[in-house]
Amino acid sequence: KDREVKLTAAKEAFEAFLKANPDHELSSSAEIELANVLIERGQARVLDAERSATAAEEKGKLFEEARGLYAEAKGALEKAAEKYRSALREMQKGGIERTQPAVVRKREQLQQDLVQTELHLATVAYQTAKTYPADGEEFKTQMQAAADLYRGLFERYGHRLAALYARMWEGRCYKELKDKKKAIAILNEILVQ
Repeated sequence: KDREVKLTAAKEAFEAFLKANPDHELSSSAEIELANVLIERGQARVLDAERSATAAEEKGKLFEEARGLYAEAKGALEKAAEKYRSALREMQKGGIERTQPAVVRKREQLQQDLVQTELHLATVAYQTAKTYPADGEEFKTQMQAAADLYRGLFERYGHRLAALYARMWEGRCYKELKDKKKAIAILNEILVQ
């Protein structure tokens, strides 16, 4: 309970900061931290639901709460991702000396932050899928959506280490979907790179 109180306080603090400072240079980071708090709260609900002593009705309620928290996290991450994309678009407009070291560092940091945010979005999709029964259609649909997000990251950012991480998680999604042949093929592909 103490952890939940602290997480709720952190959520409220990030929301207050974002409301008061929507255009602050740290607003994207605050969105990500808000998402992390929501994800933590969602994971706590999932852990509570998975305890064997939890009644079936209570498990359903906890999984539903987790899905709601993950949906909120997804919203915060999407806002942060759009802020990073917007900043990158602004840098591509004329008038900015693109070869200056400070500009290069800033652009690289924005790109890195965008990749990390998109990885978080895919992970939220994966965690959302895990809140459904593994033999149900909603689980399969959500898990396939997570696999598709990870594959998209791999295809877009193949030159970055994060792309291999995304590819590994895509393989894990297929393992969850009981498509072991596809999961093994993906993992073997990673090993030969």
